[in-house]
Amino acid sequence: MVRRFLRTRSRKRVRRVTPGGLKVTHFKRERPGKTVCGRCKKNLAGMPNRIPSELIALKKSERIPSRPYAGVLCNQCLDDLIRYAARFEVKYSNPEYKNLELQRDLTLERFLPSGWHVQVSGGKIRLEKVEAKPAVKEAKGETSEEHAVKKAKKPTAKKAKA
Repeated sequence: MVRRFLRTRSRKRVRRVTPGGLKVTHFKRERPGKTVCGRCKKNLAGMPNRIPSELIALKKSERIPSRPYAGVLCNQCLDDLIRYAARFEVKYSNPEYKNLELQRDLTLERFLPSGWHVQVSGGKIRLEKVEAKPAVKEAKGETSEEHAVKKAKKPTAKKAKA
């Protein structure tokens, strides 16, 4: 019987004949698919498609290109992302471009850090803060803090089953 961890279809089965004339089955891990761009789904250049155990053995310079968003975005989408972010920075930093209309592109914004447009605009885009109100127990007319204090003072007695 084959070892338990080999009994899976995630391993490729290759039938071989040994020099002694025996027919054996070799179990190999299937190679993963090519790495694709997160935005346009185009194959990424410079990224090897190897199984993780082989990938760890490579040097870092062989595993991934040395540029921003390497392994995530292709060169064209990265170019679009940099231009997109730069246009917003120019709009909010230069008064002559204040009336420039820019359409938001959510396919690009999901790769930028959250809240990036608030930082770029210098706080001009304000998000409303909702003040936390104390929870009120409607039945007894006491707040959740008072209820927690009363609950802590209440002795807990367990009834023994006889």
